[in-house]
Amino acid sequence: MEHAVLGSLLLGALHSPARAAVETYDCDLARGDDRLSLRFDLDSASFAPPLDRNEPPRRRISRVRLGDDDGFTAEAILSETGQRGFWAPDRGWLLTMDRDGAARLSDADQTPWQGRCKDTG
Repeated sequence: MEHAVLGSLLLGALHSPARAAVETYDCDLARGDDRLSLRFDLDSASFAPPLDRNEPPRRRISRVRLGDDDGFTAEAILSETGQRGFWAPDRGWLLTMDRDGAARLSDADQTPWQGRCKDTG
């Protein structure tokens, strides 16, 4: 029994992404003269394929904070091309960030917020 558990743990470690830590991004965005700063996180481990097909789907959430507020949760995005971001349907926000840090936040306004995000750990 102990060997089976240890084997499962080792197998899980082999299939886990190399970088399993939560990534945090600080974003500075602008729309005309208006400025918006926000921080969001992304747990890349939540995007790893399941070890067992019977495993329930993982929640891929991102914590988004504006300034010093408590923030809100959103659906995390991690694309095959390396784009990161989040979708907050209750706010109508979609943030996408390219590998080079260029970011775009779409909301109810016709003009999106644009700027840069940087990995802060």
